[in-house]
Amino acid sequence: MHKGVNATNIVLIPKVQNPKRTNHFWPISLCNVMYKVISKIIVNRIKPILPKLIYPTQAAFVPGRNIQDNNVLVQEIIHSFNRKRGKEGFFAIKIDLMKAYDKLSWGAINQVLSCFGIPMKFRNWISQCVSTTTLSICLNGGQVGTINPSCDLRQGDPLSPYLFIWTAEILSRLLNCALDKNNIKGIRLSRGGPILSHIFFADDLILVGRANVDEVRGYWQCLESFCSWFGQQVNKLKTSIFFSKNTPRGLRQEIKDMLAGRATLIKSVGLSMPMYAMQNTKLSNRMASRIDSMVRDFWWGFEKDNHGLYLKAWDKLCLPKSLGGLGFRKTREMNRAFLAKWGWNILNGSQSLCCRVLTAKYLRGKEFLNCASKSSDSWFGKNVIKSRTILEKGACKIVADGRETRIWEDPWIPHLKDFKPKPRTSNTGVHTFVADLISSDGRWDVHKHNSLFDRVTVLAILRGGIPSGLGQESGFGHLKRMGISPANLLISLSRWRELPNVFWLLPFWNKLWNSKVLERHKVLWLCILSNALPLRSVINKRFHIEEVRCPLCGREEETVEHLFLTCDIALHVWLSSPWDLRATIFPVPAPCLEQCWSPPPQGWIKLNCDVRVGLDSMCLAAMARNHLGEVVKVHTACWISLMRFVGKRRLAVWPSLQP
Repeated sequence: MHKGVNATNIVLIPKVQNPKRTNHFWPISLCNVMYKVISKIIVNRIKPILPKLIYPTQAAFVPGRNIQDNNVLVQEIIHSFNRKRGKEGFFAIKIDLMKAYDKLSWGAINQVLSCFGIPMKFRNWISQCVSTTTLSICLNGGQVGTINPSCDLRQGDPLSPYLFIWTAEILSRLLNCALDKNNIKGIRLSRGGPILSHIFFADDLILVGRANVDEVRGYWQCLESFCSWFGQQVNKLKTSIFFSKNTPRGLRQEIKDMLAGRATLIKSVGLSMPMYAMQNTKLSNRMASRIDSMVRDFWWGFEKDNHGLYLKAWDKLCLPKSLGGLGFRKTREMNRAFLAKWGWNILNGSQSLCCRVLTAKYLRGKEFLNCASKSSDSWFGKNVIKSRTILEKGACKIVADGRETRIWEDPWIPHLKDFKPKPRTSNTGVHTFVADLISSDGRWDVHKHNSLFDRVTVLAILRGGIPSGLGQESGFGHLKRMGISPANLLISLSRWRELPNVFWLLPFWNKLWNSKVLERHKVLWLCILSNALPLRSVINKRFHIEEVRCPLCGREEETVEHLFLTCDIALHVWLSSPWDLRATIFPVPAPCLEQCWSPPPQGWIKLNCDVRVGLDSMCLAAMARNHLGEVVKVHTACWISLMRFVGKRRLAVWPSLQP
């Protein structure tokens, strides 16, 4: 098709009064009259077969169907929701696809047509109509520029809505397949009535099902598969959910939190949007702080000019999940890490054109780790060279034949702190390169090692294995080989000295985040263990308030321990659960009515022990006695811990008892 026939003018129709952004306009395509004739001929060929291919849930643009039918169905669904009784509730989600027409790929359209058995010749006609277009924007009474699109369907093209409903039919098939596999169950508005799972209004989608987490997850998996195949994206800000009258409030909130995914939104949108600019531009501290402030306010649910109480420091939320944080990343650290990645490529001798230019311009034969920036360097060159302070924390030279690796200046021992050896004496000897420490058979010369280095250095060298002895030094590595991506590694290195000394909690936090529970429950546990809940005791420490007692029982101060353990309401909840729990959380002292301890047989030692577990500490006591009842040994200890089994394990390794 000639490009002149398919030339299109784009007119921007405002959606709101006083539009200021591009998303405040509708881009309407004014197609050529000749093209519209061709497009309508193709549409007339398509229409007769649509009722046989498109499920009845799609009523728009399908001959013989009325879109008002779906309007009536939605009204009946809402009516049934308002009258619903019983244990199980229903939900309805109105899905808004972000720029549904604009993001549809032409290749995906061709694949869909092929799956429906459309002949190749007819597919080529459609491809010519879609892919040969050129766009010009009408602005201020004239045409501005020419755009050659690589995807999208034009709003205003008679063919576009039919191609879109053909594509949306894939989602309908996915949902029906999940219905057949019992992954979703849908709803019935009356006994014996047809099952409803979805209703489509062209590009507006409504999903209906039973109000439980598994059902919602099944629907969402189908939707995510469809979006990943066709380049679509759900606009969560415009997506809404409606529940039947009998759906419990707690379940409603649980489902909404699962769909909202605030932490996921922060990581996938809030922290990823500035990522492209941070690849090669150093943001100012003010800009980085402003981005962090916006993300922080979104996490705590604060709106503009309406700030509340930050219950946990942002620095702690940005810790890795294994250290008690949520894995968020500070903008400034991400920026530094991305710039350091350029230094990492230069350090490893990347042969890309950009790295070769930077190496020739700024290094001039010097080692990158020993290079200093000059005032005449560009701002980018200065920032890349400054990134060496981050790389020095994790860059270790990979030794091959050792002829280019200096013993005392270069980092080359991967299992040693700072990667540089420590001399045994002040006399470092005549050896200069690592090659001098390798014997003729390609192994380490241990005798030279013992004469030059201290014991820790020698063990670290031997632990790293023998050098390859092949070729020249192959650059820098070590931490990179642990499976960490360079960007994540550099972010970790930039904060390494700031991390708290809580590595003993790694198993606990990993167990929490790997557990098969909802994400909101994991976040709740994090808030409980971090004392980051808006309790009256916490608020009173920052702002003096008159009433600090528990609003449920009114007896004690509202703390984490009281709210979840000792409050009468909490005790009632615990004891009403199906678990076998004691009547009291903490033991109540009582007089000894009967002495039941009995001595062990002669030659044996009996060990009695007990463990007390608190929220942030743990104590154990053990007493050993012989067959005469005499005390042989007593052991007590306290640790900062959170798990009862830790105490049992500590006790198991108690030193052997001697009578």
